[in-house]
Amino acid sequence: MKLTRFPSRAPILNDEFKTFDSFIEQSLAPFQQLLSGASHNGAQIAADVIENENQFVIRLELPGVKRDDIDVQFNNQKLSINVEQSADNDESKVSLTRTFNVNQSVAADQISAKLEDGILTLVLPKAEEAKPRSIQID
Repeated sequence: MKLTRFPSRAPILNDEFKTFDSFIEQSLAPFQQLLSGASHNGAQIAADVIENENQFVIRLELPGVKRDDIDVQFNNQKLSINVEQSADNDESKVSLTRTFNVNQSVAADQISAKLEDGILTLVLPKAEEAKPRSIQID
């Protein structure tokens, strides 16, 4: 009895599978970078920004992040939030940054931050000159 070996895929399907494989690899690449600890510039921290008469309130979702992993800076009308978190084995790190341009005057010395239940809340009080005021007509 003679055995004949057949190719596992028809030659025409090889190209189709290669295209599909490369599509899957490209789709999963950002997740692989995050899992491997490489920084991924496309990822952003989810945030809500609320403005009222006296202040700006910014809430950022940071589940599982510790206070020591967060760095908040306010400089030249820019608020920057940097998160650098190490994995359990300390061999890999994940870094995320979110920057907000603050176009109004803010009382920089009164900015406060609070981390509770994975939500970082930043309160930026408006400077007196930025607050609306009523002007009396004589």
